[in-house]
Amino acid sequence: MYFAVADCTGHGVPGAFLSLVCSRILSKVIREGNIIEPCQILDAVSIELEIFFSKNTKKINDGMDISLICVDQLKNEINFSGANNALLYIKDGKLNSVAGDKQPVGAYTYKKSFTQKVINKDLADTIYLFSDGFPDQFGGPKDKKFSKKRFKDLLLTIQDLPMNEQRMKLEQEFLEWRGNAEQIDDVTVVGFRL
Repeated sequence: MYFAVADCTGHGVPGAFLSLVCSRILSKVIREGNIIEPCQILDAVSIELEIFFSKNTKKINDGMDISLICVDQLKNEINFSGANNALLYIKDGKLNSVAGDKQPVGAYTYKKSFTQKVINKDLADTIYLFSDGFPDQFGGPKDKKFSKKRFKDLLLTIQDLPMNEQRMKLEQEFLEWRGNAEQIDDVTVVGFRL
């Protein structure tokens, strides 16, 4: 089973178009490429994206940030690879963060092959994948970013609740934090239990 949360560069129509292109390429690589390792999938998507953009006469440096995991039931493993995104998981009330590579999928000056981290499935009670939209949202009494630390603390406080209640708590916290401020980015948070 594969799970991914991705956030493409750009906004409006160009951002939506890029999201469609990246989603299509990701699905193609997974379904047709016979590649199963998340790090190799991200490498292949990056190459395909560069090929797609090379057809344009103007240089395009767009891409996506992504968290991609493969849950391998036979090996009892969670294989993770990320492009500027992390994986969070909670076990016995303790939050753990697994960092992705500090590069996007797509054209990048200092590009290297993506790395992969393996987590024993028994070590994760709840898994969270997310875009940067929630932690980067401005608001609160001093019009500051919500922050990754505050986001992680929030996940810890709600992690025992049923998943649908966690969703409601996240939505409520986000709206209260944002207040009357403009939403600055797309917000995606995916949480699940195995």
